[in-house]
Amino acid sequence: MMSSAKLWRYMPESFSGQIDTADAEQLIVLSNSAEHQYVRAVEHAGEVIGQVRLEFQDAPDAAPEISYWLDETHWGKGHGSAIVAKFTKDSFRDRPGLNRLIAKVHRENLVSARVLEKIGFRRCHLGTSEDVWMQFEILRSTLGIDAD
Repeated sequence: MMSSAKLWRYMPESFSGQIDTADAEQLIVLSNSAEHQYVRAVEHAGEVIGQVRLEFQDAPDAAPEISYWLDETHWGKGHGSAIVAKFTKDSFRDRPGLNRLIAKVHRENLVSARVLEKIGFRRCHLGTSEDVWMQFEILRSTLGIDAD
């Protein structure tokens, strides 16, 4: 899935070319061992179709960032909206002290921007015409999830 140049077009990292099974296994090990992020595979009908991640920032008051990607064969089928909605709600429910999440979207990826907006994320960084990334945020209160 991650060997797709189309997929990498909207990611912050550069496309490194073909990713084989050994590379994929190494990425999974790195993801699972990192304490600054919470990463989960996304499945549909018993098949892994992507990934969703909550990345915690170094600054104590900084909001964690949610990000996701899907295999391009699953684009346009509503999976992104379902994944981000569930993961956002679960992140707030599982972390009572969490009050805000952010997400960054490549300025040309209007589909992902719309996914976030449908869930309740609002664009919070207008930036300049040179900025490649749009930033969105959502508050716990937007979803009506009480902190316990």
